[in-house]
Amino acid sequence: MAETQRKGIAFDQVWKSITGVPGVSLKAHRYKAVNYNADEKTVLATAKGNAVGIVYEPFEINQPVQVVAQGFAFCVYGAAVTAGQPLEVGSDGKLVPYTDGIIIGTAAVSAAADAIGTVLLK
Repeated sequence: MAETQRKGIAFDQVWKSITGVPGVSLKAHRYKAVNYNADEKTVLATAKGNAVGIVYEPFEINQPVQVVAQGFAFCVYGAAVTAGQPLEVGSDGKLVPYTDGIIIGTAAVSAAADAIGTVLLK
């Protein structure tokens, strides 16, 4: 298991993942929230919508993609986040502090917008 050290907090990167098939290219969207579309393809999650997890291994359309569905996962923050805040999906699949969408997890580390953070997925 890989261990990550960030601001004095250590996390074992232990998660449960699923394999999806991208309906769109996800190469530019590593560590962002994804969901399924009506064709059961993996696509970026929509703002304030549900997500099945965080895309880890981004590949092209119709190639397998690893999606972390449970546990600690790296993610891209779409706004400044404080550790302990509940998170929802923001624009472009980035995670933002919860306001009125669907909570998909809890921030494990604080970071600025567009930084890579860590989320504990529900």
